[in-house]
Amino acid sequence: MIVHGDRDRLKLGQTLFLTKGRVTPHEFERRMADLLSRITQDKKGRNPMTPKRVLIIDDQEILAVAELTLKAVGGWQVSTATSGDEGLVKAAAEQPDAILLDVMMPDLDGISTLKALQENPVTQAIPVILMTAKAQAREQQKFANLEVAAIIVKPFKAMKLPAQIAEVLGWNA
Repeated sequence: MIVHGDRDRLKLGQTLFLTKGRVTPHEFERRMADLLSRITQDKKGRNPMTPKRVLIIDDQEILAVAELTLKAVGGWQVSTATSGDEGLVKAAAEQPDAILLDVMMPDLDGISTLKALQENPVTQAIPVILMTAKAQAREQQKFANLEVAAIIVKPFKAMKLPAQIAEVLGWNA
């Protein structure tokens, strides 16, 4: 049982308080329907209970580690691409909630892939997180001028990756 003073201490997300015996069955149904509609849709009209969809574009073995971790720990749906060209096609077709993009790839590198994503109206609003092994100050300064959600330096701690991405993108809220 929850007493009036406990209400402020609850941190359950969407919560509805009804006083038993003071709410008609019709009012109860209306309030429950309203609460459920708020719980099952985010600001974009999507169901927040649906797993986040992440596309990883990386040409190296780190791809498998990141994919496994995001699926197992994050509970997200993950698709992969091993080149910038393949990533552009998948991003447009799947329209994921976020893209993890390696900077150094043969052929179409990460920066060129990023620019192509940002120029395409279908993919330009998808948040991109760059992944790079270049942690030198000069490289970081070059990346700072890019419009990305974040930059993750490799090697990263695989078990912390989902929380790190969720924090950057505000998926914890």
